Amino acid sequence: MPLTTVDLTPSRPRSRRTLTIDPRHGGLPGCVLGGYVAGVVAGAIDADAACVRLLAAVPPSRPLELETTGDAATLRDGGEVLADAVAAPLALDLPAAVDPETAHAASALAPDAEDHRFPDCFACGPRRAGSDGLRVFCGPVTGRRLVAGLWTPDPTLGDASGRLPRELVWAALDCPGLWALILRQPTSADAHAVTGTLHMDVRAPVVAGEPHVVMAWPIERRRRTLVAGAALLGPDGRVCALARQTAVLAPWGVPLSLARWGRGRP
Repeated sequence: MPLTTVDLTPSRPRSRRTLTIDPRHGGLPGCVLGGYVAGVVAGAIDADAACVRLLAAVPPSRPLELETTGDAATLRDGGEVLADAVAAPLALDLPAAVDPETAHAASALAPDAEDHRFPDCFACGPRRAGSDGLRVFCGPVTGRRLVAGLWTPDPTLGDASGRLPRELVWAALDCPGLWALILRQPTSADAHAVTGTLHMDVRAPVVAGEPHVVMAWPIERRRRTLVAGAALLGPDGRVCALARQTAVLAPWGVPLSLARWGRGRP
């Protein structure tokens, strides 16, 4: 009599929901900020650490489908996969912490509204005011191969307990990694990049209205990608979030040469 094989592996729960992202969360013109998209997709997974691939530009104000299966999630626009995420631990070496005073001084060296190519960016756009944006401004730190900034999330961005929503923490660490590549990574004048992968570990709550240190540093350059690290430190110096970002060289996106950024300040 033939043996019957029975699969006793528990089925992974699957859920689908439709969402529409507000244009307020824009990054590059006409696109939702990559870090915000990553935070939304990662938020569908019950894990502190996740790796998100951003596979296509995400349009605002369009119904999208977010599907979750166990420890993985996928964002689709019709039949096109825009982003996917999987729970994954993050191993990242953290440089010596930047103190708040140094971070504050570095913030003053970030491009202003006149120099910034995308002044309406939800994360680092200087044209955003109050709770309309995150206003994360990172500039070079003298004598170190990294950028930093002192960031106080607007109190109105917090939830009922004062904590910043998880997707805003992800959004806050997208642009600093790119600024580390722009300000601290020599790049040819015609190079552009977009965020391809964002791998983040949110370790502690980020409390709105309290000052935090943001720091980011270049890690390595490969043939078509550049890798940067970023960290968010709380008022007591503990690590609230760590991120490893892989930027993909592309014909469009963020210019990586200072010569393309207004007067090229710092």
